[in-house]
Amino acid sequence: MVAAFALVVGTAFGIFSYWNGKSEMATVSLDVNPSLTLRIDQRERVLEAKALNADAAKVLDGMDLKNADLKVAMNAIIGSMVKNGYLSTQSNSVLLSVQGTGADGLEKELMEEIDAVLKKNAVDGSILAQTVKADESLAQKAESLQISLGKARIIQSLCEQNPLFHFEDLAKLTINDLNLLAASKQLKPGDAVQTGTASDGKYIGDAAAIKSALAHLGTSESAVKGLHCELDVEDGRLVYEVEWTQGAQEVEVDVDAETGTALKVERNEEDTPDEDIDHDDNDGDRDDDHGDIDDDQDEPVKPSATDIGAERAKTIALEKAGQAAAGVRELDAKLDREEGRRIYEVSFATEAEEFEVEVDAANGTVYKVKREPVDD
Repeated sequence: MVAAFALVVGTAFGIFSYWNGKSEMATVSLDVNPSLTLRIDQRERVLEAKALNADAAKVLDGMDLKNADLKVAMNAIIGSMVKNGYLSTQSNSVLLSVQGTGADGLEKELMEEIDAVLKKNAVDGSILAQTVKADESLAQKAESLQISLGKARIIQSLCEQNPLFHFEDLAKLTINDLNLLAASKQLKPGDAVQTGTASDGKYIGDAAAIKSALAHLGTSESAVKGLHCELDVEDGRLVYEVEWTQGAQEVEVDVDAETGTALKVERNEEDTPDEDIDHDDNDGDRDDDHGDIDDDQDEPVKPSATDIGAERAKTIALEKAGQAAAGVRELDAKLDREEGRRIYEVSFATEAEEFEVEVDAANGTVYKVKREPVDD
């Protein structure tokens, strides 16, 4: 396939400082996976080039860019990224961010220059360009994760749109991966202006992911309903999240986006509208497709030596819901039995939402995540 090269303009891969003639400096950053900064004076000469992570140090290795013309420096940096494999037809996204007075003009100038350099290197580029404002708290977080403020702003925006995302997980992704993830989830990468399309040539694709997920569980496409596949992130890497319904079960399989290996399986029994369990019924038994199941709630479920434990269940539930323990209240885990399974019912609330998460007591599998707005 012809890969489109996504270039995000943000304070990410490099920071270029630009004087507008009024003694005010603008800062520009570039991110691919390398993140670096360049400070530029009013003549568009490099004052300083600084690597923010080890990948950027590799890109800048052997370069003396001080006093170099900005366009010459840009050519050298993009060329080094291509040479070192950070930019290619299979991974083609770059983030460019500009901060300060005169940012709009410099942003446009740099977008055009980077696009021209990429084309010279036979890479069809897609550019994400943004102007960022100073944010001390976000800048500190970016520094601790070795990314630019621009990349941090993109990640912050994605997390605001999808609360299940973890900031730290997204920080591990390349700009190309973030670009693909945003497109798959139909999210906007902040206020960035984008040209072109990120390449997915590195990954197996929806069709192969679906085939792998179905084969892993020994079923076929004709035997399931509501088959759906989209990109997601798990532990800092891209996965295909494949979902379907089979009988009374909702199934979700995470498939490694590069290798096609099935990584995780989650199952959840669908709610049955016509089935209303009366817990006051003296016989306490219910006969359904799963056989005779004891639903007597008066008999407590006792812990087992093989259980994962309430604290582990809480951790799993918070991770699945994309929340941190410090940011929730009323966190509780109760051991219960449902449809023959021993589960931890984990509940907690944020300022805006209430959560209930069912976690398998034996192996930590998440069966259900329920969230609803907090009542006013």
